[in-house]
Amino acid sequence: MIIQEKLYPYPVLTYFSDDITGEFSIDDIKAFISTDKSKYFIRGVVKMLNPTIEELIDSKSAEIILHVECRKTRYRQVFKINNETIINCEISSEFLEGNVDIQMIVISKEKIDDYKNNKCHPDFSELTFKIEIGQILAVCKPYSFDAKREPSKVKNLSSIFAIIRNVKDEKKPIAYYTDSEKIIIMLSKENFTRYKKLMYDSNAQSLLSSMLIVPVLASVLQSFSIKNFIDEHEGASWLTSIKKRIDECNLVFDKINWGEDSLTVANELIGDPLSYGVKILEERSY
Repeated sequence: MIIQEKLYPYPVLTYFSDDITGEFSIDDIKAFISTDKSKYFIRGVVKMLNPTIEELIDSKSAEIILHVECRKTRYRQVFKINNETIINCEISSEFLEGNVDIQMIVISKEKIDDYKNNKCHPDFSELTFKIEIGQILAVCKPYSFDAKREPSKVKNLSSIFAIIRNVKDEKKPIAYYTDSEKIIIMLSKENFTRYKKLMYDSNAQSLLSSMLIVPVLASVLQSFSIKNFIDEHEGASWLTSIKKRIDECNLVFDKINWGEDSLTVANELIGDPLSYGVKILEERSY
């Protein structure tokens, strides 16, 4: 979401108009990928120079939010800047590819019946305005960066799974089998219908991975401790990808205790969707 340059029916602090005197920007903004290529970090320092809006933020009547969007992957996420001066956001790299837009704004958190900014243009100096919850009070100049993927890495291990409807037992919530080039996850009719509605929601992807892919992968990894299981599946694309991903995570295949550590390893191989999903839920609860 990039806020287009436009006129507002009330004074808004922006980089493209003189409605209000002041500044709303991000200093030292940086977007970079982690060493293991699993996450992108967005860092910066918020610069807000307008007493009226600063007072609204301090009193929790307004808040700063950062909207991040990647059109190619259809990822969209809103981050609340709870510390009003520091931007510190993390995004799984599997959600980003190509151009990524960053837009910071200030919105109202409650109704304001008589909004007046002391630094507004003379045309507004004698006027007050009714502001509704969620209306924009300030717009920062947008930023963008290019998120690059490395094709040599098995970055999206989720691609070794295929999720289908279980036509043989439509009441069984979840099941899987490994006798294929992919690991096939079968969902009940009801669960599969819900899954299809959520699969393209970027905010739900980490939660879906935590609920579906991680436990199934953990069960498969635990099977590695069963005699002859690996030999019976040698050459399968999904097993080759798992071994490559284990190397990328600096783990030693033969030293992993599959009986005890399968769940921990599964979560790490997928890119820790559990922590990311919990963070999304935490942000939504505010």
